[in-house]
Amino acid sequence: MKFTFFILSLIIISFCSCKENRKVGTTQTKVASKNNSTKIKKVSEKELTFEETQDSLRKLILNSKPNENLKSSILQELYIRGLVNEEHGKIKFDLPFNLHGFDCGAPDCYSTDLKFEIEA
Repeated sequence: MKFTFFILSLIIISFCSCKENRKVGTTQTKVASKNNSTKIKKVSEKELTFEETQDSLRKLILNSKPNENLKSSILQELYIRGLVNEEHGKIKFDLPFNLHGFDCGAPDCYSTDLKFEIEA
């Protein structure tokens, strides 16, 4: 008799708790769907692709750099990243070239940098 009462009470409790969760879930989805529909409309009007965003950022960075020779050359990407500069008639390269992975066994302070310069 005690076992039957226990099983019956568990069924009633689980049924009641599921019913309350369903009510809360439906109201939340209704509210969320109303807000999302207006947000989706606003975002879709202004949405840019990744390539368009990347190109516009590239143009802004290039416009802020002073050296026209490096802007229009094959070294443009390195110039954007600050790895190439022109000083005293020479183009100086400073390339961090880390040969070591995260857990390769080398000390953490060990790094490899390539530095060289060529005549401009």
